[in-house]
Amino acid sequence: MSGRRYLPWIIVCAVLLIWGTGWFKAAVNPYSTWNYPVPDLHNMISKVAPVVSKPTPEGAVFSFTWLSYTGSGMLIAAIISAS
Repeated sequence: MSGRRYLPWIIVCAVLLIWGTGWFKAAVNPYSTWNYPVPDLHNMISKVAPVVSKPTPEGAVFSFTWLSYTGSGMLIAAIISAS
């Protein structure tokens, strides 16, 4: 039995350890985030007193941070392990 059988698990652990850090997310999210306003909800609800001094529309924007999701890290780890 060789130690190579553990290599895919070591790769998964290493990749996901990096993927979960704040500095990695801060590095990739500005380039890989899709923001889109939710139709029929964006700016339709207003914040009012006592939360704010004057009524302010509340934005409803969905941020799709696809590259920093754990599943993307798993895919990258699988591709590295397969080669």
